[in-house]
Amino acid sequence: MSPLISIIVPIYNVEPYLQRCVDSILSQTLNDIEIILVNDGSTDLSGVIADKYALKDPRVIVVHKRNEGQSSARNAGLEISNGEYIGFIDSDDWVDPEMFEGLYKAAKESQADISVCGRLVYSEKGILEGRVELPEKIFDFTKTGLEEYVLDSFLFPHTPSVCNKLYKRNLIEFNHLRFEDTKFVGSEDTLFNYSALCHTVRLCSISQLYYKGTARVGSTARTYKKGEMFRTANLLKRCREYSHKVGNAAIAERVSPYMFLYFQQRNINLIHSVYHKKSVKIIANELKEASSIPYFKNNAIKLIFRHECSRDMQRKGYRLSGRMVQRLFMLFCVLNMYTAASRLMTTIYNIGKGKTG
Repeated sequence: MSPLISIIVPIYNVEPYLQRCVDSILSQTLNDIEIILVNDGSTDLSGVIADKYALKDPRVIVVHKRNEGQSSARNAGLEISNGEYIGFIDSDDWVDPEMFEGLYKAAKESQADISVCGRLVYSEKGILEGRVELPEKIFDFTKTGLEEYVLDSFLFPHTPSVCNKLYKRNLIEFNHLRFEDTKFVGSEDTLFNYSALCHTVRLCSISQLYYKGTARVGSTARTYKKGEMFRTANLLKRCREYSHKVGNAAIAERVSPYMFLYFQQRNINLIHSVYHKKSVKIIANELKEASSIPYFKNNAIKLIFRHECSRDMQRKGYRLSGRMVQRLFMLFCVLNMYTAASRLMTTIYNIGKGKTG
């Protein structure tokens, strides 16, 4: 008999964190689960730890494979999963005992394809660094446009992560949804979730802060790899292509400029936080590379000239001065003035951080 929920955990060199993660899953108040631990070619003892759990609990299934990245590991888990619902957890994170029961009940009661919970983020020393709280709400996309959800909730506060969500298995399998490698799209979670939303009828959020994330130094969220702006521009290109493929082209036209703005601003802030004084040159080079994708400049032009885009920025909290700065930044990019664009955003970043000079 198939379990209610399959929980997929990609693993790569997380020996210090893995026991906490797996123990939190085994402690779930909902017992009818299978736990798929995918060892993605770890060189530490992560694979050995995973095997020990499989010997102790029949609900644990271990897959050992060569290292191909998190997307490949998650896909390997999906291929052997049997649950009515699918959940994902990163192996350096952990969850409350009630998480999957809470998400399952919410999905069942609201007949939702996806259920979402809140999350807390801790430093490696256990210090609380952030919290993302959600309202109790049901989103019925037959009544409320999907574009409204993407603009208001998708990137924040729900976040594009797959780890604070539970998915109906049929949603994933019927639409052949899988993860793409980050070296192509920057954020595999965003593309997966965006694609899933294109087929979602109903989604619900619950207020409980069930998911506990670890902000590790050196983790994907805390590092910046060369070409990230290019990859996220390609990510949004892929989202748009998927929208057209499944007949949701109008949604992509509405939300793409805002998603573009969100990711480019995130990339710029991350570069500043990592590279500091070297950031002007790095941002300029990244912008130049990303602009080789026509989609980059197309979105920049929309943000400069479309009144609807200005309204969306205002809706997300941008004041008039902020909207003008973003338009000037985009104009510099369209005119290939990448150093000027970089200096503008560096100046704004430093002012925001209280720095001078």
